[in-house]
Amino acid sequence: MLAAGSEVDLVIVISDGLSAIATMSQAAPTLRSLVPMLASNGWRLAPLVVVKHGRVAIQDEVGSLLNAKMSLMLLGGTSRTRLAR
Repeated sequence: MLAAGSEVDLVIVISDGLSAIATMSQAAPTLRSLVPMLASNGWRLAPLVVVKHGRVAIQDEVGSLLNAKMSLMLLGGTSRTRLAR
């Protein structure tokens, strides 16, 4: 748990955006590779945030609320929906 006001390097935001199928098939494998790599390199990570029907701009609000230096959004989109199926 983060102490109130503590700064983190990164918050990862996941949202279904326009394609829940894309998010469901791609987010977990991405996180399984990314999170251990970041942690082993000393990155301080905020708790994972999941936003239903989110859009890109929500990452700014989440980053600000969690006092993160950076935010990364994994967002389901429509251009690769067929590949995700």
